[in-house]
Amino acid sequence: FNIKCKKILVDRQKDDYLDNAISNIVGAVAAVVVSEVIAYVVDNILYHYNARILQRQKSDSKMSDFFYQVTAFFVRLNHFFRMGKKADYDVLQLDKKLRQQRAELYDSYHSRESINLDANEERLLFDAIISAEPVSTWSILMPAVYQLVPGSIIANLWFNSIYPPKESSPENDVFSILMVISTSLALGLLVGFNITRFGGVLLNRLFSRGIEDKEKMDEDIDYRKTVMAFAEHDDDPRERREESLRAKSFQDQTQTDN
Repeated sequence: FNIKCKKILVDRQKDDYLDNAISNIVGAVAAVVVSEVIAYVVDNILYHYNARILQRQKSDSKMSDFFYQVTAFFVRLNHFFRMGKKADYDVLQLDKKLRQQRAELYDSYHSRESINLDANEERLLFDAIISAEPVSTWSILMPAVYQLVPGSIIANLWFNSIYPPKESSPENDVFSILMVISTSLALGLLVGFNITRFGGVLLNRLFSRGIEDKEKMDEDIDYRKTVMAFAEHDDDPRERREESLRAKSFQDQTQTDN
């Protein structure tokens, strides 16, 4: 009886995709964990540089100055070899002007009343603010996974619809393979992101050094929640609700046209 049951299970296992599903889930979880660790390191290194550029830094320290100098060196090096974004180097050059004008603004003996920037400098400043946002591994992994892996299976499915394989061929079950891969990768990504989120919250609670660290942690968590799971309501101008800014602008434009 044991031999018969074992034979039935072995024969049945040849026809399922359980091994593929488990390997995809484990691989997706590992990819998320590794990418989150790398993103955490990159965010913490660039945090000091962006805080200095955008003048968000409350106090100077040797560590923040070190990371700023290292990042600024690589920005200049990339600009020298014509690599990377030219805007990054322009923002670094703009930092000197911002610091000078800010010092003059807070100087009671100086006549400056505001920080003046032209249109190009404002565009560079907006670009620096956007670049200072934390790395979103969700927005990086999701398109890559679902374009590269299931995309190749969809191409195989399209090819088989033009040149149908034999019924006994293993390539005849491409749709089932596509469903298994898509579902298992989605589960792996969700499990991986929840593991990293829980682990990050736990480590931050254990090793946070004060109020500033706690505030930074809460901001990062809120940002990742917004990117992963939530989307703000997109107001429809046709609703004409008073609380809708877009509806108000739509009404103003309509009155102007009339």
